[in-house]
Amino acid sequence: MNRLLIDTDQSECYDTFGQKVPCEGSGQDGERRTVPSDGERFQVLSDTVSDNWTGLTWTRTACIPDGLCDFESASLLAEKLSAENAFRSPRRLPTRWELFSLISHQIINPALPHDHPFTDVSPVYYWTADSSARLHDEAWYIHLGGGRIYRGKKHGSYMVWPAIGPAPCQDPSLPRFFVDHTLVHDRLTGLIWLQDLEMTRAVKWHEAIEKGKSPPLCRV
Repeated sequence: MNRLLIDTDQSECYDTFGQKVPCEGSGQDGERRTVPSDGERFQVLSDTVSDNWTGLTWTRTACIPDGLCDFESASLLAEKLSAENAFRSPRRLPTRWELFSLISHQIINPALPHDHPFTDVSPVYYWTADSSARLHDEAWYIHLGGGRIYRGKKHGSYMVWPAIGPAPCQDPSLPRFFVDHTLVHDRLTGLIWLQDLEMTRAVKWHEAIEKGKSPPLCRV
């Protein structure tokens, strides 16, 4: 079953000055790490890879012929790959969250989990299927070197890494948010948030961590 939000692979914790500290009691992501153990996440199926963590399937190689192109050509290339694989699941550009689901929060160059089985991954930008909602001549892409997400002009040239299978869909008949007393439920992610932030000033990172150590309302 696909999960819109996934846990990160962050396994170490740091103080304000970037020095490593014990994760126990830190309130950081590394303390709550619940990712599968090494070797359990990815399954290689010939020239494809199944991600048991998210339910997504990818081409094993992240470098396909003519894969450096503009946004329109990237979409056409995905259609071409689907036509060439008529008796198999369609190839397509991944959504922004799908491509980001592969990103490691612990490793760079490439920013993929250390036990990943992919080949020919370049530390450059890769297209997603998502256009910018505000600037329609731009689309979102992700840097596989450091995991940065950004948007840029669709006439730029970036890499294509196809996802395999039908694109995810959301039920448009339901509103995304609903309020339950003082909590806001997000149907899209499954998260629960406080309706009142109760914040009167900006805080530093270590202060935010301390405030976040209260019983978790944002994880379900």
